Amino acid sequence: MSKKHLCISFLVAALLPWLLFSESLHDNVSRLISRAGSIFSGNNVESLAAQSQIDLIKIKGGSFNFGKFDTEFGDQRYAQQIFNYVLEPREVSIDDFAIAKYQITYSDYAIYTQANAKEPIEVTDIKQKELKEERVPVQLTWQEAQSYCQWLGKISGKKMDLPTEQQWEYAARNRGQFILYPTDSGIVEPGRNVPQDTDKERTDSVLQYKMMPVGMFPPNPLGIYDLASNGWEWTRDVYKEWTNNDKYKDDRVVRSQSIGESGGAPTVSRIRDNKNDRNTARCVMTP
Repeated sequence: MSKKHLCISFLVAALLPWLLFSESLHDNVSRLISRAGSIFSGNNVESLAAQSQIDLIKIKGGSFNFGKFDTEFGDQRYAQQIFNYVLEPREVSIDDFAIAKYQITYSDYAIYTQANAKEPIEVTDIKQKELKEERVPVQLTWQEAQSYCQWLGKISGKKMDLPTEQQWEYAARNRGQFILYPTDSGIVEPGRNVPQDTDKERTDSVLQYKMMPVGMFPPNPLGIYDLASNGWEWTRDVYKEWTNNDKYKDDRVVRSQSIGESGGAPTVSRIRDNKNDRNTARCVMTP
């Protein structure tokens, strides 16, 4: 065996366990192959519709205590004691639904704009030229995000939209369990299941934070990625606490948090944002 072939053999042997057991790698390779195939077939829309259904995580509905809960329910503790606009807990019931395991990416949204003869996102919002990477979550207004999800449902023959706030929290807490952080372990481990401080070099002066590519860290127990960091995510809900104030009439609830904030986002962390501002998003499907 030549020296070249010997080196290749050693490399394959070293990478084989990672290739076999990395779930996130499998997911991303699958999507990459799907995207590559669509380039040659010209069926970008069909490919996106098919992949979006593969990427949905089915969630069985049920009842749960929606809102902030005490740490007495487990040995874990909140990494940060400050919470934004948390809700007092109340029991709610939720129907079955399915949620996208990934946030909407620039490559996903580019297919949407092209299919609908819309200007590319980096043209309508010039700031995003510095942020655009295919597998990075795209920054959208609330209406842009909802329109994308509803269009995705239309081409898929399904009913799709942004998640409600209750759906988002129910999924983040692994079907409403008393889980403090929506990571694989329920705690924050920088560098393993959330970004570490050295990743902050990706911060951007234009939109404050430059997101990481989706699926770089392990998903939560249900298989949903990037719930603890990688941008605030739009929900369908109006921020009802402010409905009596006209100044906030266009506010919507956003969940999770930006990549640059320390500690990772607790499952109950929430803020409001004007629907004309830009955040990340993921879609849900309902029966």
